[in-house]
Amino acid sequence: MGVWGYKNFEADDSLNVLCSWVNRIIDEIRQTYKIDNEKSLYGNCGDAKIVANVDILGTLYEKYELYHDLQLSEVIRWKQDYLETFDRILSSYPSEPSEFANKRRIVVEDTFDRLCKILQEISDLNEDE
Repeated sequence: MGVWGYKNFEADDSLNVLCSWVNRIIDEIRQTYKIDNEKSLYGNCGDAKIVANVDILGTLYEKYELYHDLQLSEVIRWKQDYLETFDRILSSYPSEPSEFANKRRIVVEDTFDRLCKILQEISDLNEDE
């Protein structure tokens, strides 16, 4: 198709670059979930490779019209698995979760919910077309 607009990602080649980055982010999240160690989901690996990447995806989907193979149902599973692991790890400690842990859980949940909402909106738009 070539170039169809003057903005940075309104050309096939530049849009392909953006989509390539999005696909790498999605693949990194998927690979992290394949690790058979629940502490990796909760610890630094989870925060860096799952939650941070979910936030980045949400930002990219908000800003750009992207074509993707990411399904809402998959992100819902990611959220559910991550939060179940988060809760299970915290409940294994002898004391009550700290205020930080409680606030962090809310932020994590909101991050997943934001991406879910965006994907739902994209799905609704595609159904209307």
